[in-house]
Amino acid sequence: MLIDFGVSKHYDGEGGSQTSSTPVGLSRGYAPLEQNKAGGVSQFTPSTDIYALGATFYKLVTGQTPPEADEVNENGLPAFPSSVPFPIASVIEKAMEPKRKDRPQSIDEFLAILDSALKNIVQTQNDEPVDPDPIMIQPEDLDPEPVADPSDDKTTFGNDIVHDPAKPSRPASKSSSQTPQSSPKKKSSKWLWWFLGIISVLFLIDLCADSDNEEESVSEPTGYYIEHGFVDLGLPSGLKWATCNVGASSPEEYGVYFAWGDTTTNKEYNSDECTSWNKSWGDIGGDSSRDAATARWGDGWRMPTETEFQELLDNCTWEWITLNGNNGCKVTGPNGNSIFLPAAGWRHGADERNVGSSGLYWSSTPYESSTGIACSLYCLEDRHFVKTAHRYDGRSVRPVLED
Repeated sequence: MLIDFGVSKHYDGEGGSQTSSTPVGLSRGYAPLEQNKAGGVSQFTPSTDIYALGATFYKLVTGQTPPEADEVNENGLPAFPSSVPFPIASVIEKAMEPKRKDRPQSIDEFLAILDSALKNIVQTQNDEPVDPDPIMIQPEDLDPEPVADPSDDKTTFGNDIVHDPAKPSRPASKSSSQTPQSSPKKKSSKWLWWFLGIISVLFLIDLCADSDNEEESVSEPTGYYIEHGFVDLGLPSGLKWATCNVGASSPEEYGVYFAWGDTTTNKEYNSDECTSWNKSWGDIGGDSSRDAATARWGDGWRMPTETEFQELLDNCTWEWITLNGNNGCKVTGPNGNSIFLPAAGWRHGADERNVGSSGLYWSSTPYESSTGIACSLYCLEDRHFVKTAHRYDGRSVRPVLED
C-alpha cells in the first residue's frame, strides 16, 4: 500500500461525513491538472490517483522527478531512457494524460493495460531468433571487463552532446556443450519476476536516497519581495539571491528555460526563435521586455550580471549535493546562509541536455565581441565557472535583488 498524506482531506470537527474538497497540499509532479484548480477538486475519481501512480512509475524507471502537470499538458513527458521498454513508457504516458477522461478510469483498467504491456514485451523476447548453434561460455573464455578510461568521457557545451562510446566486446569461443532452451511459459514468468524485482530494488534505492537527502538542506528565506523569497548570503555587494529559479516554487525544482533576452519559453531553442540573436544589445538587467526575471517577477528583481556571478564564485563555498531528489550546487555565503542551484541542464532545439549533471544560468551581460553570445554561469559537480554561450540556448534564470 502506498499512501501520500500530502493531499489529505480535512474532516469536519463534528466527526461527521462532511469533508472539504480542497487538498491540504499538493505533491508537485505527482498531482494532475484537476488538483491545481482554484478551490480544489470538485469530484475525486480513480483517474486522479491513477495519474499519481503513473507519475510514481515514471520516477522509478527514470530516476527523475516527474514534471508538473501544466508542463506535461504543454510539452508532454520528456523522452524516456532507451532502457525503458516502449510498452512500459506507453502505459506511463497513458496514466499521465493531462485530461482526466483520457486516462484509465479504474484501477482494473489500468492493470489490464499494464498486463498487456508486459505480455507484449515477453512475446517480443520470445519471438527473437534463436541461435541454431547455442554455446556454453566457460570462465576461461572470458576476459576481464575493460575499464573505461576517464579521459574518454568528453562533456562539452555549446552545440555538443555528451558522448559515452560503447565498449567493444570480444566474441566468446564455442564449446561442444549446448544450453537447453527455456520454454516460453518459463521465460515469461522469469521476465515478469525480473521486472517486478527491478521495480522493487529501484523503489528501495529511492527510499534510501530520500532518507539520505533529508539531511541536506539550505537556508530558509531571510525575506520576501513581491511574494518571492530571497537569501542574504553576506556578500560584499549586499546583493540578495532568490531562493529558487524562475518558474519554480522550491529551491530544488528546475523551473523553466529561456533564451537570452527572451521573456517567454520556446517550443524549440534555435536562432530563429531567439529575439536577441544578432542584436547589438547592452546589459538587459531590469528591462522587463528582455529580462525574464523582471518580466516574470516584477520590478526590483533582475538577472545577475557576469560580475555578480563572479562574486558568488570568489566569496562562497560550493558543494555538490542532492536536495529532495535533484542534484545541484549548494552555495554558502560568508555569513553561513546558503542557496541551491539545481542542475537543470539546458535546452537546444527540442532536446534536453545534461539534466542532473549541470546547472546553466544566464547572466544579463552580453559578450562584447559577438551579437550571438552572452555570459552564463556553469555549475558542475567538480567545477563551476563563468563562460559564454549561444544566446538561443534555453537556460535557467536565478533572479537577484538589490538593497
